[in-house]
Amino acid sequence: MNINRNLLSTLCLLSLLAACDATDHKREPSVTTTRDTWGIPSIQGQGKVDVYEEFGYVMAVDRLWQFETNRRFSQGKLSEIYGPRLVPADMQTLLMGYSDEEYQMIFDTFSPDSKKLIGAYVQGVNRRIEEVLADATLLPLEFQVLHRSCRHCTQPTLISRVI
Repeated sequence: MNINRNLLSTLCLLSLLAACDATDHKREPSVTTTRDTWGIPSIQGQGKVDVYEEFGYVMAVDRLWQFETNRRFSQGKLSEIYGPRLVPADMQTLLMGYSDEEYQMIFDTFSPDSKKLIGAYVQGVNRRIEEVLADATLLPLEFQVLHRSCRHCTQPTLISRVI
């Protein structure tokens, strides 16, 4: 169920990216993130690129382990952390899935505006990862329990979440 919800979220993100115009090139220092009483973030800013960068950052703050799990799912590496019962699923992914090079080729077909916004989102995710790598106390519990570290996000990694 979570994988389907993640897929839907990422598809919505990519749909928004495809519909957006990313021509606002200047950085707006006035991007703000607030959270309501339930912790749901609200991001406001004048520039789309900055808003998407902040969106990536906020998603990484809230869902860094989910990013890791999705990356491993798309690369056929879930059994490395969840055990041998997932070897058949990993084998299926490796046989039927795409390579990083193929994901990059898919990314290369996107419009320049979509690439810019996806790049901003990835930059936001990686900004959070840099903070976590610099301060181990920020590492989510799942990483600590399983003795894992987080890895930087790339455009192909993000694209792999939706295909």
